[in-house]
Amino acid sequence: MARVTLEVPTLLAPLLGGQRRVPLEAETLAHALAVLRAHPALGRHVFDETGALRQHVLVFHNDTSTRWLESLEVPLRDGDAVVVMQAVSGG
Repeated sequence: MARVTLEVPTLLAPLLGGQRRVPLEAETLAHALAVLRAHPALGRHVFDETGALRQHVLVFHNDTSTRWLESLEVPLRDGDAVVVMQAVSGG
């Protein structure tokens, strides 16, 4: 099991005890997202009712957006980062 860092935006930090970066153990990117989905408060803000990422939420594995990956079954390594970002738009 890889030890990775989960990073969230400041708006979601209160859901993680006020911390923006927390350790997470997961074997694959899909497993890390399942751990996030299971987190009662955080999961509600990151995933929609169907379990998919909300449209305005971006997730990166290190520097790679998950939207560009063919599969989330990417093996994680110690020291990797899973970064949750909320897109901002307006006009």
